[in-house]
Amino acid sequence: DREVWRSVANFIRFTGMLVQGLMLGFDHQVDLSDWPTYLALIFGGLLGLLAGNQLAEKVDGTAFHRWLLLFLAAGGLLMLSSGNPVLSGCFAALVAVSALLVLVSVTRGASSESRLMCNANVEKVELQDKGEKMSQPLCKGLEVASQLSS
Repeated sequence: DREVWRSVANFIRFTGMLVQGLMLGFDHQVDLSDWPTYLALIFGGLLGLLAGNQLAEKVDGTAFHRWLLLFLAAGGLLMLSSGNPVLSGCFAALVAVSALLVLVSVTRGASSESRLMCNANVEKVELQDKGEKMSQPLCKGLEVASQLSS
């Protein structure tokens, strides 16, 4: 469940930040003269968290995972090749081609995962509610977005 996962992830993140803050405090690595920086980091993090919570339902999970995988792979490849200009150029070209492929796959329409989930929901509703009419389309934007009627 997406909501449970997001709640657990936020709890773990908050707990980690608390432990890191305590460890920095005990090692005397916190300089109170840097309070504007700390305050900006706290407010920036909170604003990012609020914005992320508002936008999370509008983000396609499959597209997000594809872009995240590309971002992490690109970072790894470019860090590995940082000492060699020729290899860096080759990896940068590979990353650019991969980004174009991800962009094409994302913009082609709804993901195959979304289609599968929609088909499963349509079949489930057809089996459970044989005699009832549906007033809302089940899967907006997909080919299966027809209304069920008996």
